[in-house]
Amino acid sequence: MRKILPLLILSAICTADQMDQPDVNTQTLLQYINASSDPIAEAKIRQSLYLDSLNSEINRLADSLNKTLEHIPDLLEMFREDHQEFLLSTHLHASFMEKIEWYNLRTGECSYGSGQGEIYILESVDIISERIIFYKELLDSTGSATH
Repeated sequence: MRKILPLLILSAICTADQMDQPDVNTQTLLQYINASSDPIAEAKIRQSLYLDSLNSEINRLADSLNKTLEHIPDLLEMFREDHQEFLLSTHLHASFMEKIEWYNLRTGECSYGSGQGEIYILESVDIISERIIFYKELLDSTGSATH
């Protein structure tokens, strides 16, 4: 088994490298997964790639807002704090939702399964997608063309 694990990891990395990157501005997670030739086999990898792309997009928009708000120091500082708290809160919420998925809340027993990590990604995708819309609207309201 120890000899097989590195090969499985290498195979997953090679598969991920060959996949097209999602366009989070035009594709939903479901559309991105279904665009695969083998959606079931590639679902987890594509979910992770999609979440990575969303994180890149939210940080790119946050950088644009930082530049847009730099002439209003109080608002800029508040935005920076809000963005950092948003990232932390999203991670904590998604982690909690993932954890309770695998626990029997009456007995406290935990039973992990093959879908581990999926709830974390789905929760994160939903929350970050909404924030991306908010950041874009905020940039539009400032007349910024940086998004």
